Amino acid sequence: MRIAVDGETFTPLQVQVWSTSDTAETPALEVGYTDVSFATPDDAVLSFSAPAGAEVVEETVSLPAEGDAPTEHTPPETVGEGWESVVIIDDMDIEGLLAGDPEALADAAGSHPMPGSDSGQELMEEFMSDSEGNHGPPSLDAAALYEQLTTEVPEGRVLSTSLLSALITDDGRVLIGSVPVETLQEMA
Repeated sequence: MRIAVDGETFTPLQVQVWSTSDTAETPALEVGYTDVSFATPDDAVLSFSAPAGAEVVEETVSLPAEGDAPTEHTPPETVGEGWESVVIIDDMDIEGLLAGDPEALADAAGSHPMPGSDSGQELMEEFMSDSEGNHGPPSLDAAALYEQLTTEVPEGRVLSTSLLSALITDDGRVLIGSVPVETLQEMA
């Protein structure tokens, strides 16, 4: 990994990440500024005017009341250290997630209601649902996309890039790490 930092402001300007399994000169991931200014922007840059014909609806989303903590989820298990760490998530309802089942979505690790109030959650659900109340984009076939992006292996299905591997087992476990697929298969 290489990080470029501005010498005066110590602001990160570019991040490049290479895969350990690829000796190419081109990074697997590269994010950076092509032009940057540290001058304070004019206030006019931050002004917004709705386009002609648009309906503007102002919504007040209250902060959570003291003591209204989000539902506690058991953190996933992590095996290994550093770059060899693997996160293991148990009991994922993959079929339910692919079908857009609201119960499976609610049970998925890390899926919490929008922090704040009931009105904040309602607003989020409005943006995430179609006119019939279905979650997610109605034209997306999640099961077909899952089949296309993953490869079948004896343990289930695997998604692998030069930086990350994920194994979705037939028994509902998900193993994710910056390790070779074979490592995940051995752990399954």
